[in-house]
Amino acid sequence: IETEGSNLSGVSAKCVWDDLSRPPDDEEDSRSICIGSQPRRLSNKDTEQIRETLRKGLEFNSKTALPPISSQKQNHERSQSRKDSLESESSAAIIPHELVRTRQLESVHLKFNQESGTLLPLCLRGRLLHGRHFTYKSINGDTAITFVSTGVEGAFATEENPYAAHGPWLQILLTEEFVEQMLGDLQELNTREETKLPKEYSWPEKKLKISVLPDSVFDNPLQ
Repeated sequence: IETEGSNLSGVSAKCVWDDLSRPPDDEEDSRSICIGSQPRRLSNKDTEQIRETLRKGLEFNSKTALPPISSQKQNHERSQSRKDSLESESSAAIIPHELVRTRQLESVHLKFNQESGTLLPLCLRGRLLHGRHFTYKSINGDTAITFVSTGVEGAFATEENPYAAHGPWLQILLTEEFVEQMLGDLQELNTREETKLPKEYSWPEKKLKISVLPDSVFDNPLQ
């Protein structure tokens, strides 16, 4: 991974994101991804783009790519359910693609469960440091979080506006320098030991916050 990078370009995950740029009671705020809110649908084009990214990534997915939180049998079932959920997802769009404008965000808060959080170092070291991208696609709706490096073509996040959203799809552009900083700060996620949750990591100068939360937060969003 250090020399050649990772072929895993995306996973289905328990994740959400919040736009911290606006007050949460702003009714004009079109961000989808507040836990408990009704997410907007992705457009057909976005859905296919994310699905294709994930399908390519899942072709290389193996049991060893995930932390040993559960038995191999459960890991196999989880891997299989990932593929099933991708194939069975509806690509119907409520909002036409051309009507969903790309929004630049000043500050974002990313939330992952522990299994997804432990993949962050792989995402950063194995993908972004090699000029690639990595996508977390929520299993609970249309939410998607794509990390991109400065060399990725076709991204709507830029160095000038590193946080950008297209409906419920968030892109985050990270420079190599910031990736190295994040890897140092997220080092404890590399351990195989159970981490006490919740965990919060914050980079105020970059206006980025990441939380690793218990599964129950994602399984029972209204509680």
